[in-house]
Amino acid sequence: MSETGNNDADVIIIGAGPAGMLAALLLARHGLSSHIVERRRKIAETPRAHAVNGKTIEISSTAGIPAEEIYVAGMPVRRGGMVNFWSTLSGTYLGGLPYERQDDAVLELAPYRLVNISQPRFEAILENHVTANPGISLSRGMQCTGFSQDDRGVTAIVQSGEGREETLKGDYLIAADGAGSPLRRQMGIEMEGPDALQHFMTIHFHADLSELIGDKPGILHWIMEPTAAAALISYDDGQNWVLMHNCPPDGEDPALYDEVRCRGLVAAALGRNDVEFTIHTIDPWVMTAQVAVQYRKHRAFLVGDAAHRFPPAGGLGLNTGVGDAQNLAWKLAAVKKGVAGPVLLDSYEAERKPVAETNSAQSLENAMRMIELIGFLLGPDPENMQTHFDTICQHAESSTELAGAIAAQKLHFDSLRLQIGYSYGGHDDTALGIDDYRPQFRIGDCLPHCAVNHKQATLPLIELVQSGHFTLLLRDNQEVPPISDERLDIMRDGIDFTGNWSEQLAAWDDNLAALLVRPDGHIAAHFLAGSVSEKNVSAAIARVLANQ
Repeated sequence: MSETGNNDADVIIIGAGPAGMLAALLLARHGLSSHIVERRRKIAETPRAHAVNGKTIEISSTAGIPAEEIYVAGMPVRRGGMVNFWSTLSGTYLGGLPYERQDDAVLELAPYRLVNISQPRFEAILENHVTANPGISLSRGMQCTGFSQDDRGVTAIVQSGEGREETLKGDYLIAADGAGSPLRRQMGIEMEGPDALQHFMTIHFHADLSELIGDKPGILHWIMEPTAAAALISYDDGQNWVLMHNCPPDGEDPALYDEVRCRGLVAAALGRNDVEFTIHTIDPWVMTAQVAVQYRKHRAFLVGDAAHRFPPAGGLGLNTGVGDAQNLAWKLAAVKKGVAGPVLLDSYEAERKPVAETNSAQSLENAMRMIELIGFLLGPDPENMQTHFDTICQHAESSTELAGAIAAQKLHFDSLRLQIGYSYGGHDDTALGIDDYRPQFRIGDCLPHCAVNHKQATLPLIELVQSGHFTLLLRDNQEVPPISDERLDIMRDGIDFTGNWSEQLAAWDDNLAALLVRPDGHIAAHFLAGSVSEKNVSAAIARVLANQ
């Protein structure tokens, strides 16, 4: 654990969700201690998010969590690789689409593929690593009731369910306390965007639905029958389910949804009354598309759902929060260690807020695209929509119009460029489809994937460069320059690692001799042959740390 003076930790983190726990693990990797405060006494059992993309797995790997540990706990591709559309689950199959990129082809573009894993299982993995890390403390059953800050640090007041109050001190505070974020409200930070797009009642239940699904397994099953419309989400072992039922704004009172009514909603979606199932929880949920106006108030930072709230369409919420944690962790460490001044922390909002705004807009567009499909299936006449829908179902196997309407949902479930290709370089990539990820070596881009051999092991180059320092990557035809800078690691292709990285870089721009890579794997500077000197490299590092 690093020195914290009179502080309880370098960083106080409020919230033990994926963003909060990964922030702690990444801070520990950079040598900073943290104290996580979580109001829940244990991990919530409701499945919630399920899509952990390849970028999040890469970030988790750099934080010390083996990718295989996540994959083993997740859903096999054969069960979670599709999105299916049905009248009811025992009725007419309308069509299906692949869910994101879970095939081997994506591994040519990224080191890891997406995995479907319920949020409780993912959080359990994170918590195991958090509690094993000597640089991290975790207090459950504690609520942060407020905090104060000055030029020297932050003071947080936390209270147990029994009323016991404690005072925590740290250099910085990360508010990872969820979509409702009391800390965001205390900071006076507003949210921009619609705050109530749709209202849902979510019903978490267990059932064996394999007989109904047959040879059409999937992670999402959209039920389109007008009298039973819902979304069924499959988790974990295929017997763990959530039904999302759309309800009017004045109808989401849980008191209106007793077990009898909810059992009827589930049975309607299944299309049968003889299927046994057990309901666990019934909770309201409001779909929003909002991003915080600010991400920072002095020494306090918003991360994850506290900073942005997306529609679930596209599975971008959890993963965007993990990207926040990665971006912020190395910057806090650089300032804490005196490598950079506080101005570097201004770049957190400047870099992460545009990513959230893009993802929020896309999630909203995905949700609107589903409305177009619903319009096609139900027709223009409300009085005849059941007849219209039944006619479509009768010709589902041969209807080219139906196939086209479902195919139009492809981008709803294929957003690889947004998932792993976000950049901090201010580049305009809007001409590319969100499914069109093209690895590039532009400043601000994430270092493109390249599998390399290092110390008798094969690993992604992007993980090799995330050691906590900046990294100067040299092509195999370049001499190692005499640079002495404690902020820098120098690695040359052919000496420190082997692979085809030099060929990749040359194919993009044969004039480049080296790249400077930030501690989070994003490209900070280009160097031509003859320009790789201590003066130029140190100046490039200084520009990044000065947020220039």
